[in-house]
Amino acid sequence: MRTEHTDLHWSNLTRPRLWILDWEYWDRAPVGFGVATLYLHSLLVPDVATRVHNGFADLLDSPTGQGAQLGAAAHILSRSYRVDDYAELQHPVREHVQHLLGEG
Repeated sequence: MRTEHTDLHWSNLTRPRLWILDWEYWDRAPVGFGVATLYLHSLLVPDVATRVHNGFADLLDSPTGQGAQLGAAAHILSRSYRVDDYAELQHPVREHVQHLLGEG
């Protein structure tokens, strides 16, 4: 566990100068939770998802990173059901979870 931005997605990043916004959801979380959240939010644009994965493969492909991805997926899917957020992410996140669990 370490301090993580638990709502890291593209709307919370600026460019061309990188700033990370929206820190009200920072907390202690599994290592890699922020990166996992960003990666899952990237699944809607496969080229971007590939770039994020390649940039953080050492973490995302580790057992810790895979656990962080499952936790981030649970967060996204829970919010999609409870408060109608992330509706467009439901299908790609579910498919990714099946892949992580060896079911797809």
